[in-house]
Amino acid sequence: MMMTARRAMVVVLCALLIVSGTVPLIASGDSQYEITVDTEIDTPERTITIEGQSYTVASMGKAPTEGELTFDVDTPGVDRYSVHLYNSDRQIVESTRETEDGTVSFDTSGYTSGSYVLVVSVNGVQQVIQPVVITDYEIDVDAPTDVTAGSSFTLEAMLSGSSTTPEHVAVTLSNGTWDTQFTASEDGGAYVADIPGTLAAGEYSMYVTTHSDNEFNGQKEVTGLSSVSIITVNADESDTSSGGGDAGNGAEETPDETVTDSAATNESPTVTTTTSSPDTSDATPAEPTDKTTTTEPNAIQPADTETTTTETTAPGFPILGFALLGLAGAWMQLRAGRRE
Repeated sequence: MMMTARRAMVVVLCALLIVSGTVPLIASGDSQYEITVDTEIDTPERTITIEGQSYTVASMGKAPTEGELTFDVDTPGVDRYSVHLYNSDRQIVESTRETEDGTVSFDTSGYTSGSYVLVVSVNGVQQVIQPVVITDYEIDVDAPTDVTAGSSFTLEAMLSGSSTTPEHVAVTLSNGTWDTQFTASEDGGAYVADIPGTLAAGEYSMYVTTHSDNEFNGQKEVTGLSSVSIITVNADESDTSSGGGDAGNGAEETPDETVTDSAATNESPTVTTTTSSPDTSDATPAEPTDKTTTTEPNAIQPADTETTTTETTAPGFPILGFALLGLAGAWMQLRAGRRE
């Protein structure tokens, strides 16, 4: 039996309601918001995916235990936003709601050394993240400022301020677009790393990280972070042989001592590229002054618990078009029936 015009209109309207209720609500990955930590260091730019949303991370913050974590928040055009601080067990250990841009501080008294993540949310939607290391380690590094290409050299790191022995100590060298990591071994109370003469001529940022045996984003959690030093590798002017082509990522060859790509966060703990995240909908914000948390699964993937109001990415437009055509056909059929 042919569907009546009135019934056709009802079906089309129902389809429209279904479409409007099932289109995914997705925040843009190109956030205009920013978090800047006073003591952050630059790291090679990385993209992290959380709950299907991508974030660009190019730095790692640092704060002392028994002190303050101070940072600036920029949320243009927004009159209210939330900031949460997550630990490596994806527990919210500090929260605040702000009504204007500016400087925010969290008291880190009672915190343990480790990897944390700051998350800014607007209307319940995560907009930007910033990896942070909160640590009781003081790391002093003795390293040359200039070396000659082809020559190996040694870095020495002295740790103080903590009674905990790190599980792993790493030295990271970066030229701004890539980084490589070397293991530092304990030697007479210091941690020493031998860097082979395989770095191409150029300027490199160098920093040292300490790690625990706790897993964070698939890597050893960062528990300590040194300041950044600059090492310049000068071309060997005595080498008159013709060049062997582009050095590519900045190294003449892959050094045997190279461990992996830098554990820059990890974020930060070490930040891993394109990481998918577990569901964090069960993370419950703690009171801002309450440092007591409950144990949850390891890898930290922040999730705000506020009611979400976001813009859609319009995957439902084709269905909506067909529904509107159906509505128009039903209306014409109804008018034809009345004429008869």
